[in-house]
Amino acid sequence: MKLFVGWVDGRPVATSLRFLEAGAVGIYGVSTIPDARHQGIGAAMTYAACEEGRGAGFRDAVLVATAMGVPVYRRLGFEECCQIGAYVASMAPDL
Repeated sequence: MKLFVGWVDGRPVATSLRFLEAGAVGIYGVSTIPDARHQGIGAAMTYAACEEGRGAGFRDAVLVATAMGVPVYRRLGFEECCQIGAYVASMAPDL
């Protein structure tokens, strides 16, 4: 596992996380703060994680995309292979 932090003008504005496992690079937690979006930073964070995997000899990368991220990942060459449902639990005190 490796965490990437993207910095602009001395402040952290983006993250990504990569796992090398089961023959593929898993990319997770790609995020960019709202006022730094639409500048290619999220794409750069994804690319950095992919390149780390390539350097370690991995040829495939997988990730889960939000609707906001889909266009970014498509531009980077990712293709949709399935859709996965998500479940969210309230963190109310009675859980």
